[in-house]
Amino acid sequence: MKEPISEPLVEVKDLRVEFDVRAGIVKAVDGLTMTIHRGKTLGVIGESGCGKSMTARAILNMIPKPGKITHGKIVYHRRLQNNGNSQMDDTVELTELDANGKTIREIRGGEIGMIFQEPMSSLTPVYTAGAHINEAVSLHHLMPVRKVGDQIAEQVMAHRQVTKEESREIAIKMLRQVGIPKPTERVDSYPHQLSGGQRQRVMIAIALSCEPAMLIADEPTTALDVSIEAQILDIMRELQDSVNMAIMFITHNLGVIASMADEIVVMYMGKAVEHAKVLDLFKDAKHPYTQALLRSIPQFGGKTRGQRLASISGMVPDPFNLPTGCVFHPRCPMFMPGKCDKIAPTWKKVADDHYVSCLLYEEV
Repeated sequence: MKEPISEPLVEVKDLRVEFDVRAGIVKAVDGLTMTIHRGKTLGVIGESGCGKSMTARAILNMIPKPGKITHGKIVYHRRLQNNGNSQMDDTVELTELDANGKTIREIRGGEIGMIFQEPMSSLTPVYTAGAHINEAVSLHHLMPVRKVGDQIAEQVMAHRQVTKEESREIAIKMLRQVGIPKPTERVDSYPHQLSGGQRQRVMIAIALSCEPAMLIADEPTTALDVSIEAQILDIMRELQDSVNMAIMFITHNLGVIASMADEIVVMYMGKAVEHAKVLDLFKDAKHPYTQALLRSIPQFGGKTRGQRLASISGMVPDPFNLPTGCVFHPRCPMFMPGKCDKIAPTWKKVADDHYVSCLLYEEV
C-alpha cells in the first residue's frame, strides 16, 4: 500500500546565501534544493558550518548582515483560512518579502516558529520567561468565540485576540508542558535566574505556543538531559499529529534524527550531498560523507570494545578557498584522482526518493 502524497509546505529552490566580507565571499548555502511537507519531519544533518542554520534563517528571512540571498527562491504555501467549511490558500515567495514587512512578521513566529540554537543570545535578559511567551501569544495566537446572528440560528466561528490573563495562562501551560518545575513561579523568572536547560525549554515553549504550521528546530535538545529530551520530542510529535505541523529538525544527534525524521538531507559546505527517506539512508547510505557520519556513531559491546571512535579524516576546507571539483574530495576515502578534484558532481537519483551528489554514481 502506497503512502498518501503529502502536501508541500515550503519549497527551497536552488538557494544561494553569500556573505561578502573583507577577506572574500563566503558561500554559506550553495545551490540547496529541498521540500518540507505538511505533517512531516525533514531532518538536516552535517558538520558545524555546513549551512544548516543559515538555511533556517533564510526561510524566515532573518539572514544577518552582510549576508544576503543571491539566487534561488523559497516558496511558502500559506493556509490563510481553514475552519472546516472553507479554505483559502496562498503562495508566498519568502525571498521577495521585505524582511521587516507586515507579511513576513505575520508568518515569522506565528505560522513558522523557530527554536534557536543558543538560548542565551535569543532571550532578552530584561524580560521574564512569561513575557517572552506572552509576546508571541499576543501577536499570533487567536481564541475562538461563538456568535449567533440576529436572523439565523446558526453559530458562526470567529476569532479574537487573547487577553492578558489568557496569555499568562497559556505561558504557564507551555512551561509545564516543556517540563519546567513550578511553572507558576518560573513564569516570572528572568533568563539569568534559569539554568541553561531551562532557558532552552523556554525557547521551545515560545516556538510551540502558537501551534505553527511549521517548526524549525535548530539543535533543540542540545542542553537537555535525556529524560527531558524525550519529553520535548514527544511534545513535538503530539503537536505535529494534532495540527499537521511540519518540522525541519537540525541536529548532530543521529540517534534523535533516526527516531524523529521521515526524510533526511545531508549537507556539506553549503551543499546538499544526499537526500533520502530515513530508513533508506541509515540502511544504505550512498555518499562517502554520509557513510563516514554513520560510522562515527558510538557502538556498544561486541567487536568495538577497546577500539577508537571512528572519525572523518582531514579538516573542513577554508570557505575562502574551496577545493575544485567535489568539495569533499580532500577528505574522501574513495577519492578518484583526475575526476573528483576536477569535476563537480551533479544531483543523481540512485533509487526511489534517494538522491546523491557524488561522481561514484555518474558515468564520467
